[in-house]
Amino acid sequence: MANFYFFLWLSWLITISFLLLMPGKHLPEAGFEVPHLDKYLHFVMFAILSFFFLLYRKSKVDSIENKEKIAIIMLISAFGLLIEFIQEFFIEDRYFDIWDVFANVLGAISGVMLMFCIKK
Repeated sequence: MANFYFFLWLSWLITISFLLLMPGKHLPEAGFEVPHLDKYLHFVMFAILSFFFLLYRKSKVDSIENKEKIAIIMLISAFGLLIEFIQEFFIEDRYFDIWDVFANVLGAISGVMLMFCIKK
């Protein structure tokens, strides 16, 4: 089962990397206006990313220490920050947005919290 969860996490990581590094002019239009929709999407993407990673870790070990939970949140948040810098300096029509970083961090935290609410 661990291999399946790792594949699930890795597939999601590749998917969101592709979506977040796509040039701005290639982003689809929603066809309707939702204020701050991109922030909600960042939150959900990073919540799922941390949740999937914890599924993988839980399939390999009996319990996850609080230090490891914090490390997972920090690593996934650092990934989100790196994506924002790449957008700013290397991707056409994409820009660094501190609120995206904030949404990424909150999503990573929420994914960890969700895992442990479900497991209880």
